[in-house]
Amino acid sequence: MSSHPPFKQVENSRPDFKFDEKFEYTKTPQPDWKPGQGISDAPLPNREIYSSSGPIKTFIPYENLSVADGYKLMISAIVPRPIAFCSTLSEDGKPNLAPFSYFNAVGFNPPAVMVSITKNPTAEKDTALNIKKTKEFVVAIISEPFIEAANYTAIDSPPEVSEWDLSGLNPVPSLKVKPARVKEASVNMECELDSTKLTQTCMIGRIKAWHIKEDIMINDGPTISIEKLMPMGRLGGISYSRVNSGFELDGPVWKDEVESEEVKRILTEKKKN
Repeated sequence: MSSHPPFKQVENSRPDFKFDEKFEYTKTPQPDWKPGQGISDAPLPNREIYSSSGPIKTFIPYENLSVADGYKLMISAIVPRPIAFCSTLSEDGKPNLAPFSYFNAVGFNPPAVMVSITKNPTAEKDTALNIKKTKEFVVAIISEPFIEAANYTAIDSPPEVSEWDLSGLNPVPSLKVKPARVKEASVNMECELDSTKLTQTCMIGRIKAWHIKEDIMINDGPTISIEKLMPMGRLGGISYSRVNSGFELDGPVWKDEVESEEVKRILTEKKKN
């Protein structure tokens, strides 16, 4: 059972989204940093954690770290992660749309991306099955204006119910593959499952041990505080980004959502068409 308090209760206690904030470039934390200096002298919050050698807590997967806690550690330590918004088609032409945060670029010549799709307890997810069968998919980059809609596509709806309809997002024809692109997305990548000659090497490392500074853990771990981790993100060119704000979105559950007036209306309209 989740230890997270009721989502709406927590959300209602938080400040409104800051619509007037825009991306801006600043100087680095310490523009006069010198080779050999090591940690920056900049007065960053929680800097003392990084100038200290510990204490350290070690987690060994399957020994003192359960699968469930390993998941919490993984998704709170390896951040920020880009999200692949995957559009696929089943063999009989049923569309599927779903987000996956185990996603990244793996090379530029030829251009290639990687999407890792975990299995359900009893079977593979529709996205994985569709890609294996048809060898085609589209990956879109999720942006702020449609984050709620994208999150809603993670719903565990039955195969005959389209995530496109439930989210209100619009499919548009692709050029090279059969799965649709996301009209609202500013970046779509039409992809073909790659099994051609070797041009780049993707190394998959099995994590044998984690070593985490105790000062960045929440309630003795294994979840990590994003505020204290202060992770950096890589942008285009020579740019980097900070993570200094965020919000939560509750995952929709079909058995709850199917009774809502909005979903009933969508399903009724779909039957009429």
